[in-house]
Amino acid sequence: MFWSEKDNFIVVAFQGPNTTSFAQMLTDMTLQRVDAKPYLFGKVHDGYFKPLFETNNLNHCAAYRMADTIRIKVAEINQKNNLPVNLWITGHSIGAAFATLFYAWLMKTPTMLNENCILRDAFTFASPPCGDNDFATEFSSLINNSENNGKYLWRIITNDDLIPQTPPTFDNQNIQRFTKRVEILNNSHIGNEVRFFHDGRKPISKQQNLFENNNLLLLDQGLKFNELKTTLLENGDSSKLQKLITRPLRKLDLIEKSIPNCFLNHKSYRYFEVLEKSRRYFDLYNQ
Repeated sequence: MFWSEKDNFIVVAFQGPNTTSFAQMLTDMTLQRVDAKPYLFGKVHDGYFKPLFETNNLNHCAAYRMADTIRIKVAEINQKNNLPVNLWITGHSIGAAFATLFYAWLMKTPTMLNENCILRDAFTFASPPCGDNDFATEFSSLINNSENNGKYLWRIITNDDLIPQTPPTFDNQNIQRFTKRVEILNNSHIGNEVRFFHDGRKPISKQQNLFENNNLLLLDQGLKFNELKTTLLENGDSSKLQKLITRPLRKLDLIEKSIPNCFLNHKSYRYFEVLEKSRRYFDLYNQ
């Protein structure tokens, strides 16, 4: 969890897999689902649900303890500046799956956060599908509720990352009518997909107006890019960013050359690279 008392925000980030936990991530990506009620809706994948909600006592589950920690930090920040605190949720890979379920839970049960906390958007990177069609439908209905106007879950993926496609999904509503009853095929993503490309092409979104609307919610409701950039770069020199990305990976170059791109491009640093390549498309909103 990262926060700023000066800028009035908290970011909860769910960690993705490292080299040693990648096999465990693949193990968790099974087709087995569990009934997500009363915490969520529909059915969600067992490997993502149990670490957050596996208990008969809500007060002892991991999600509740995290919400309790957020409430404590919100109270501390609010006591110092007497302003509402903005909350964002994020995560990568299996961490993105946890972030998705946690965000959906907070959307469904806003009483988990105190009145001085404003739940903003979620930004997930390389998230696998987390639930079935009922889960996706109920979440869509919830987020389109007038009370949640302006809240979004932005699901960021790259064009050749295999994990967001595993297990296979049938998000097309016309196809869903035929696959919903076939359990092995009943997998759905939620949120607004934003697809980035490693060759530097303009990102695309299922929301057709992503690059046509000057009030781009993806950036307006998130942290300012220049504020984040100053924590990574000196004087905005992007060459230092490239060094930051590549230096720790030199010893792994030979190993990574043997890894297929569909797996290599799932790594968090590869997402960092593709976002950097696409920065020019967002420069208009950072001036």
